[in-house]
Amino acid sequence: MKKKIIFIQAMLLLAMIACDPGDFGDTNVDPTKVSVASTKSLLTNSLQTLQGTVFGENTSNFYVQYLSEGPYPAASLYSNVNFDWAGFYNGPMENLQTIIDYNNTDNPNAEEGANGAKVNQIAVARILKAYYFWWLTDRYGDLPYSEALKGSTDFYPAYDLQKDVYYGVFTELTEAVAQLDESLAGPSGDILLGGDVSRWKLFANTVRLYASLRLIKNDFTKG
Repeated sequence: MKKKIIFIQAMLLLAMIACDPGDFGDTNVDPTKVSVASTKSLLTNSLQTLQGTVFGENTSNFYVQYLSEGPYPAASLYSNVNFDWAGFYNGPMENLQTIIDYNNTDNPNAEEGANGAKVNQIAVARILKAYYFWWLTDRYGDLPYSEALKGSTDFYPAYDLQKDVYYGVFTELTEAVAQLDESLAGPSGDILLGGDVSRWKLFANTVRLYASLRLIKNDFTKG
């Protein structure tokens, strides 16, 4: 009986060694997906879902048949749409924050030659991030802003009042416009304005104008 127990223990030990999870190499690595994206790719992805543009989803245009879908129609078939902000925080807005972080830490994925001047990469990412926050607060009111987009360092960001989100957007846009440098290369991957720094200044100032109109309902004196 004792020999049997020793034999079973030896077999279990061998089985555990044979199943060492460290022996699988790159078996679980998907060769069709990149593990780290360049900042120009992150910018393109963020622009593809930019609401209020030709790239962002505009369900109403499908509903009234101004646009059509194919080969897999959804919105044009009057399907129900779940308007939720989660996809923006962990999607395009996270990408934009990553662009800023990569440039501030000299990450090779933000290399200037392929992605544009660092200062303009950061400024455009800040402008787009402000745009997203403006668009979201217009629809949802109070939402996480000052503590948002910090990743695993803060899983429970506090909600900011809508008027404070507007104030933050104004500050971000003003600083980003001042940061833009027309003498340097614009950001690569810009499918909206083609990396034209002067047009990004115009875009940012236009967003400030629209946001100020919204602020009237929250802070009439300041608006």
